[in-house]
Amino acid sequence: MKSRRVPRKKPRSATELEKFLVSTREQETSVKNRQGKVDVEVTSDYGRAIFSSSIRRLQQKAQVFPLEDNAAVRSRLTHSLEVAYLGRTIAQKIVSGLRGARTLSPAGASAFVTLVETSCLVHDIGNPPFGHFGENEIRKWCSKHWEKVVGKCKPTDSLVMKRLGQDFSGFDGNPQGFRILTRLAWARDKHGMNLTHATLCAAQKYCGTPDKVASRAPLLKKPGWFFSEDTIASAARVACGVREMRRHPAVFVMESADDIAYCLSDIEDGFEKGVYDVRLFRRNFKRLLERELGKASIKLTEARLAKDRLVDVLSLLDSRDPHPVSAPFFKFKVWLTRVLVESAAEGFVVHYDKIVAQDMEAPILESNPVAHAVLEGLKAFAREYLFCSPEAEQMELAGAAAIRGILDAMNPLLELAPAVFQALNGGRFKIDDLRLDAPPRQNANEPENPDKRTENHAKRSALEQRLARLLPEKHVLAYGETTRAIARQYPEIQHDSVEQYGRVHLIIDYLSGMTDGFALALYQRLSGTHAGLGRA
Repeated sequence: MKSRRVPRKKPRSATELEKFLVSTREQETSVKNRQGKVDVEVTSDYGRAIFSSSIRRLQQKAQVFPLEDNAAVRSRLTHSLEVAYLGRTIAQKIVSGLRGARTLSPAGASAFVTLVETSCLVHDIGNPPFGHFGENEIRKWCSKHWEKVVGKCKPTDSLVMKRLGQDFSGFDGNPQGFRILTRLAWARDKHGMNLTHATLCAAQKYCGTPDKVASRAPLLKKPGWFFSEDTIASAARVACGVREMRRHPAVFVMESADDIAYCLSDIEDGFEKGVYDVRLFRRNFKRLLERELGKASIKLTEARLAKDRLVDVLSLLDSRDPHPVSAPFFKFKVWLTRVLVESAAEGFVVHYDKIVAQDMEAPILESNPVAHAVLEGLKAFAREYLFCSPEAEQMELAGAAAIRGILDAMNPLLELAPAVFQALNGGRFKIDDLRLDAPPRQNANEPENPDKRTENHAKRSALEQRLARLLPEKHVLAYGETTRAIARQYPEIQHDSVEQYGRVHLIIDYLSGMTDGFALALYQRLSGTHAGLGRA
């Protein structure tokens, strides 16, 4: 009796979305039998991120209120955890909503959901102390400093150096976050967290270096990465098939989760701080919402969100609930979060073809005009009544003074000749493959031997030696890799110019990694007003 042949199943072809889910890394995993298993590799990325010191530091960085003692008020860490939850929920709804040829394989579905969750978790990892206010102070200080650097460069270097200086004049937490993921973490080597190319692309909210920034282009409103990481970012995008000036599909989900979380949670923190009450919120949010709906030619009584009427949920704010004063807002927030999550998932599914073809630029929540109006109304309320509140502004002013003070105090390190800087602390900063010019002889007593002259200058730099010892070893190692990377990318410019670029990144890396409290304490110590200093 002949045995019946069981027909072999044809291997299932990957969906268009799954083609973006690649498991390759800059340095391949050393774990045996794991290569190619994208769901396992992306889960490893989540672990690498959540166990990192950079994520832990977010617990002492402000979301809205710097140096906040009330643990019920959100920090950057609690905000990031909320965004990660919302992103995961939206991604799960997307996976459930895809049908037919769009249906993801079990491994693809798991990888997509975890990929979104990880990108949400790390979306604020590069924020400096005191948030956007801190970013602005860094930009202003560095713009002035870099003009001096360019002025000292050889004329042949000035054009390239002006371009590279946009890393600092356009400093932002997004490219600094990418720098942390790819360089500064330095868990074991120069590859940082060594995340998969898919996760690196999913963390790129914006799509270019600082010179590509264009205020009217949704994907280029801010830089996505610095020139120092351009090669790494480009390699990840090529591996994932992400075109120039375009996004990985997961970024649209991360962006929506962030918008939902900060619009509602920041306002909730205002209630916790007593900045306003429900009556003020109800009155002014309705006014601002009607204004935003009017821009879309929608009347409040006609507005629909998901399957429920928006006008009905607004009645929750009229509640005479005898419980805490924020109870009506809590009910409103829970309901609105649910329907905004549904709207985001629906927007992704509806625009699936456009997203995977990389033709989508607008946020997916903008595809629902009512959802978009709600978010814009919430943002407008936060701008008018929360961000400008004395509770937020007074601590931001203190933060601005701290950041300026730290940069001013560290400036002597930036004023040193490159060779002298590298000779500090017994050559701790030396990059062996860079040939730097020794400082010129100032007088007849200066040694003729350039190495001896450099060494003497370094020994006389007592203040600079002490400042240099503040810089963490992993940042010093990243300084070396940054300088080498730029030397390879721009071989036409002098090594002294390249070193100056790497050195400014070193100082900004040190400052950006600080928590709000550490930055303030360091400023007080450096200015001589306080002797103690806590942990970063």
